Amino acid sequence: MSGENKGWVGSLAVHAGILAVIVGASWYASRQTGENLEAVDPLIVTLDGIPGKKPGQIGKAPGVAQGDERGVAGGIPRIHLKKLDVEKIEQDRQKVLELYSDRNYADVDVQYRVQDIPGQNRARLIFAITEGPKLVVKKITFIGNDSVLDRDLRKVMKTKTLNLLTFFNKSGRLEASQVEDDRVAIQSLYQNRGFADVDVSEIQTQPLAGEGVELIVTISEGTEYRVNQVSINGVNIAPEGEIVGQLKMNAGQLFTPKGMGDDLKAIRDFYGSRGYVDMTAVPEVLPAGPGAVNLTYSIDEGVQSYLNLVNIQGNTRTQDRVIRRELAVKPGEVYDTTLVDISKKRLENLNYFERVETQPTDTIVPGRKDLNVIVE
Repeated sequence: MSGENKGWVGSLAVHAGILAVIVGASWYASRQTGENLEAVDPLIVTLDGIPGKKPGQIGKAPGVAQGDERGVAGGIPRIHLKKLDVEKIEQDRQKVLELYSDRNYADVDVQYRVQDIPGQNRARLIFAITEGPKLVVKKITFIGNDSVLDRDLRKVMKTKTLNLLTFFNKSGRLEASQVEDDRVAIQSLYQNRGFADVDVSEIQTQPLAGEGVELIVTISEGTEYRVNQVSINGVNIAPEGEIVGQLKMNAGQLFTPKGMGDDLKAIRDFYGSRGYVDMTAVPEVLPAGPGAVNLTYSIDEGVQSYLNLVNIQGNTRTQDRVIRRELAVKPGEVYDTTLVDISKKRLENLNYFERVETQPTDTIVPGRKDLNVIVE
């Protein structure tokens, strides 16, 4: 089969899929039993922008565009077409875009308009399609990655090159939003290896033979940073060294956003397990010479809180006592946030609820907080 014929067949398959989307999703049926339904105004579905076809030649669904009734009377459900639903047709437009995206058309544009048919109680729904080129990612090239292997960068990318598993994993697709996610993921990978100043410029595309394109990722790694010193300010309830001992990112180790986030959680858990629910910790990072930083956590401890009441909200699935027996905290005890987190996980593991939230609430008594358990 010639390349031209292959392209024609591929295009026809795409447009057949579009018709299935539109006819299947834009025509809405209401089923009623044993009743005469009032006839409604039908639509004619038309596709513009199809190679080799004039507007109106494709898209008229036999038996549907004429507004035919389906089924028989006498107790058998009958289907009648409803009138135009603009919101549903916008959903159809998105489905057409997805259909093209699945077939590697990255720059397709789909618009629609509704056109009255003079002299008839009808309207024509027109989808105007600009396909753009079909693009398949066949090669990914990295420039400037002296410290990270190509294979490690490819692992964090959503965009994959065309391979034998394309039908299952949709590899080879080029999507602008996905490429931006890849840029952010590469930047995050570098930052969590100590390269805080890394810059991943806009990912470029280079045409290859046929429908293929090459993605070119240019990276400026910058300097690798390590922690020179860690200090904590504002500690009163325990020796500073006791809290520093909870931290994982200490002097001499790589400075990473993930490491700092993990250490902030360790500080929150240290205080939260002792009832300091409102404690705040603010990190400050300052340069300490070439490739080094000093890290300071400034803490506002707040006051120690005890649990007053447990309020359960939104429960329609089971008895409240079933929820209460999963709670690891009790009224009168220190408001331990780590035990509250354990309680939340236990409730989620019941698989009774779509959502579980736990919220501390102030009361009129200083140092006393209610626990609101919200479920749906």
